[in-house]
Amino acid sequence: MLDIQPIVTENLHLIPYKEKFDEYIIRLHNESGFMVYDDNDPVKSKEQYIGYIHSLIDTNVAVMWMVKHGEFKINLGIIYLTDIIQGITANLHPVIDRKGYKIYLQMNGGSKLKFMEEAAMPVIKYGFDKFKLQRVGGGFFEHNRFAISFVKKLGFRQEGFIRHGTKIKDEPQNLIILGILKEEVK
Repeated sequence: MLDIQPIVTENLHLIPYKEKFDEYIIRLHNESGFMVYDDNDPVKSKEQYIGYIHSLIDTNVAVMWMVKHGEFKINLGIIYLTDIIQGITANLHPVIDRKGYKIYLQMNGGSKLKFMEEAAMPVIKYGFDKFKLQRVGGGFFEHNRFAISFVKKLGFRQEGFIRHGTKIKDEPQNLIILGILKEEVK
């Protein structure tokens, strides 16, 4: 397992993965529509999925942080890099905790925080620095306009389109591939 460091921004604390986050990670993935127990996923049970997470992290193929608001101590989501090929590329995965964000808005008088942008850029820069990456990218479901818009705001550019690149519940899904190069990060 890689020894990754916490990342602290003005508002956020990004806490490196710990096994006690497993249930939280599963809940966020299920709520976000990424079906952990999809029929086409080789992982069929919660225990197998937790084993899958541990194997990614233990083999240095993934690094993950939990995003927590510093002042209010509220969990806002997770952000992680997977498919890390040192010196070349990795994929970015931001997952928002909608419940946590609603609590944050209530506690902060409705004042919005662009927390995922504030969390994503340091993780992207960390990947470029720690793993000497040339590129950070990701594949996003064509219908997930929110995620596509989000990574475009970070500077990602569309690189490709894969027709029927995956399935969810036996339904073919198109994927849009986006990425950002090291020299494009501000």
